[in-house]
Amino acid sequence: MQGAVAAIAQNNVTVTTKTGPSKVDILPTTKVLQDTPGQLSDITSGSCVAIKRAAAAPGGPPGPAANVTISAAPTNGKCWQSSDPKASSGAVTAVNGQTVLVADTTGAPTAIPVNDKTRYVKRATTTALAITQGSCMIASGTQVNADVLQAISVTVSAAPVAGVCPGVK
Repeated sequence: MQGAVAAIAQNNVTVTTKTGPSKVDILPTTKVLQDTPGQLSDITSGSCVAIKRAAAAPGGPPGPAANVTISAAPTNGKCWQSSDPKASSGAVTAVNGQTVLVADTTGAPTAIPVNDKTRYVKRATTTALAITQGSCMIASGTQVNADVLQAISVTVSAAPVAGVCPGVK
């Protein structure tokens, strides 16, 4: 579920979605992440990245990074890996100018170019206090009934400049 946080009452959050208001229960076990704007200099060796590439020219090499989500390495030191050919994810082995080297599933580095159109987001673990009225929320969990989701995880971010969160009319 995704949308804009309309109201907060203790551990219950009302989220405005495309289909109307829905409720999200934030439990003590809910993992809360916060996305904030980032930049290339936030990417360091050892950090984890999830990179979505821009469209490539037909028959050409893969496109540059369109979106990069940066997070700290987990305590086990292993970053999440993607098998999506349009994306790359894993641990950063180096940043060389406008190129990010990301370890693939075998540990070999994959070079991914970035450019002035690349959008960067820093993602960090936080507390439920980061959920504020007007912020954007993506929540996943167990649907208790038609209107209530018990959240396993939520990601919050500030509303975009246009003021409309993804998932809202």
